Amino acid sequence: MKNNLEFALHDSSLNIDVNKFLETGKVYFNKTAAASQFDSSLKYNFKLKDSKKQVDYDPQQGNFFKHPMKVLMIDYVDDSVPYPRIYTNAIYGINQTLYGPSALALIETKSSLPFIGKERTIRRFAVYEYKK
Repeated sequence: MKNNLEFALHDSSLNIDVNKFLETGKVYFNKTAAASQFDSSLKYNFKLKDSKKQVDYDPQQGNFFKHPMKVLMIDYVDDSVPYPRIYTNAIYGINQTLYGPSALALIETKSSLPFIGKERTIRRFAVYEYKK
């Protein structure tokens, strides 16, 4: 689950403002394009159906995941701030040291425990970072 999330973050983090990068050598994300790429990559890697909300995704038929996948948060931190820095999201209890521009996301789904018959909530947080 974490690998697929990291792939989606990697793909989305490639959407930078190339002109600013060439002029200044600094990374500034095109957040609209990055979010769209994250959506596409997440659907492809997890085999999810289209979602107009880009928040809740239903699994395709035959998917390992049987419950909707939710994007709880996605954020982009670029060179507009100094590094290293601590990224904090109080809602989800995230404290992460960043050493360069980063794409961050937290996803959630439910999974059945095969031999017990109970469901549990699974959350995965990942960061894709351009280290300085």
